[in-house]
Amino acid sequence: MAIKHKKTPHKRGIDNFKVGKFSERLATFFLFFKGYKVLHTRYQTLSGEIDILAAKNNTLIAIEVKKRTTLDSALNAILPHQKARIRRAIMQAHKHYPTFTDLRIDTILISPLKWPIHIKNAF
Repeated sequence: MAIKHKKTPHKRGIDNFKVGKFSERLATFFLFFKGYKVLHTRYQTLSGEIDILAAKNNTLIAIEVKKRTTLDSALNAILPHQKARIRRAIMQAHKHYPTFTDLRIDTILISPLKWPIHIKNAF
């Protein structure tokens, strides 16, 4: 009889980190094939991190990637304080990329066995 061990909070954190990195990598490939130029992943600002900083035409785009078991739960996982943080972060990123005339915040939702959903101007 096999003994099933509970995951420690540390182990769950490592697993979540790996899933997050994989999801962001998947989203990066998805964006590439849609004609976006990925400038950075996990872009750090004073306000916080932008999962993917990308560009298309004259638009600088902050992309929040959410992976959950369902697309609805992924969409609902972006809380109001996170939206505010991402808005502040893209304003700071724009200072480093001043040639872009437009700013936008998108979301890519990832759920098992589903094609990623790209929501432009998500919030």
